[in-house]
Amino acid sequence: MVKRALGASIVAAAIVIFLAGCGGRPVVMDEAEIVGEWVTSGPNDEIASLMFADDGMFSFTGMPKGLFCAEGFDHRIMPDDWAEPDSSSGTWELRHLDGISFPLALSDKTAGCGALGQFTESDDSVALTLTFGRLDEGSPDLRFHQRAE
Repeated sequence: MVKRALGASIVAAAIVIFLAGCGGRPVVMDEAEIVGEWVTSGPNDEIASLMFADDGMFSFTGMPKGLFCAEGFDHRIMPDDWAEPDSSSGTWELRHLDGISFPLALSDKTAGCGALGQFTESDDSVALTLTFGRLDEGSPDLRFHQRAE
């Protein structure tokens, strides 16, 4: 029992440290605020787009190939080359439970694959940080901002 509690405490501490590095303070969003287009840019000014629909579906275009479960992809390494942009779709949901550090869950249409997200606010703007693969120090993440309508 003590080992389980200690393990849970270590995981919780790692998540808090991770979120502290994201910048800004965590903010709770409702579904209506998330719906729309969120964008990020790659190392050579490539643009990746993530569209959230109000029916619980999402689609993305322009992301580095393999972030969502490519065969043999090592989730600890962010692709340096965005030359092969990927597109796909899936479902999204908000989880507002006590102790949930990543309230947004994305599930790609490939079973068991996805990403977790956290919303943070800094300087009157909200950012979405998606973490792919395992939630450890080496997991790649992308930071998005909502495109103005």
